[in-house]
Amino acid sequence: MKDLKKYSTKDQETLQDIRLAQREHGFIIPSDYVYFLMNCNGFEFDEPPIIKLGIDEYEFGEFYDLQTLVWELAHYRKMVENYNHYFWLKDYLSVGNIDDHRIVIGTKPENINEVYLYNDEEGTTVKIADNIFVLLEMYI
Repeated sequence: MKDLKKYSTKDQETLQDIRLAQREHGFIIPSDYVYFLMNCNGFEFDEPPIIKLGIDEYEFGEFYDLQTLVWELAHYRKMVENYNHYFWLKDYLSVGNIDDHRIVIGTKPENINEVYLYNDEEGTTVKIADNIFVLLEMYI
């Protein structure tokens, strides 16, 4: 695995900070993303790589840091309450974006740590990697 710290502009999170955020906001961060936050805490690419899925190409966006992850989750929960959007929250955690789509990571036993591309408009997911580290190895 490449050194993720060189891609991050933020300080890494401690396990204590991550556990506190999970308790305060009532969500579980899958183990691979906990490791990611402790070693990188999100990043954006200077020159985003292109991800090819079938015939489609997407520009890689970013992976969220812990603060953004918490903010995004609060936003999604409000959308669920008000408009019944983001039904996928029960199976996935949004951890970043690619173009206009979300990068989500599985949170259920059957999909834990698997990485998907979620299309808001269509409400569909496409698996893009077995875990975040496989995805990063492919593109950084």
